[in-house]
Amino acid sequence: MQVQSRKLAQESTNLLSVASQQGTERKQGRRESQLVAE
Repeated sequence: MQVQSRKLAQESTNLLSVASQQGTERKQGRRESQLVAE
């Protein structure tokens, strides 16, 4: 059971890291689009 819980914890952390990376990429894209608009 402990092994399964560890795997689940790793998966959840991986999902969080991926989501945070996507969020930063979106912010960078918005900044670039704003610069282009200006």
